[in-house]
Amino acid sequence: MQLDRAIELKTIEQLDALQTQTFPYIIYISTQDCSVCHAIYPKMMDVVNDSIPVYSIDASQTPALSGQLLVFSVPTIIMVNDHKEVYRESRFIQFEQFKSRFEGIMHG
Repeated sequence: MQLDRAIELKTIEQLDALQTQTFPYIIYISTQDCSVCHAIYPKMMDVVNDSIPVYSIDASQTPALSGQLLVFSVPTIIMVNDHKEVYRESRFIQFEQFKSRFEGIMHG
């Protein structure tokens, strides 16, 4: 599933290279047939507003990537800052908590 404004990850090598970066980023894991995923994505992007990179993984197309991240349900949002996972939520996304954690990263 190609998501607007997200960079699609398709290989383990791409994921490994991303995980060496120190800048904050988000990985959004979904599947094409997940209606909740399609509803959650624009809400997440409204919060992010292009201020940090968002990478997407289609778990149905690249199960090895979601497996490497230990993602077993979709949608899943993973926020990383300076090599550390600082937020992870799956299925039922609490947007107030997501927004609070995101703002904490952006404002220090």
